[in-house]
Amino acid sequence: MKLQNVIQGIGSLQELPLILRNCNHSRVLLITGGESFGSIIDAAVYEKLFEGRVVHRIQGFHFSPKYEDIVSALQEAKSFKPTVIVSIGGGTVIDIAKLVNAFYTLDCDIKPYIQGEKSYWINSFTSYCGTYNCWNGK
Repeated sequence: MKLQNVIQGIGSLQELPLILRNCNHSRVLLITGGESFGSIIDAAVYEKLFEGRVVHRIQGFHFSPKYEDIVSALQEAKSFKPTVIVSIGGGTVIDIAKLVNAFYTLDCDIKPYIQGEKSYWINSFTSYCGTYNCWNGK
């Protein structure tokens, strides 16, 4: 599994530009909720957070992640080739980001893992709306 850097709480988004700069991340896969993201971040804040970086945003998942959501997000990630995965939001958004991170380098059918036929350890944690989680995609 890849390195995880979890930052949460009031003001946590202010740390994101420094993390991206210090880790030299140029390609950001941004996983967000739909409406909640717009209520948290306006265009000016978005520009400051990701200034000078190529960002590909994925959104529009079911409340509880479906297999199709995971496969679609994983395909987009592999096509985009991010240097980092950032999720901004809560439960489902963070779950999708964790799963994309976990399966990004696997070159196999992930369905047996999702259905529980094969095991693959994924570290989980409690998430809160407005937190972000940063995975090193190298």
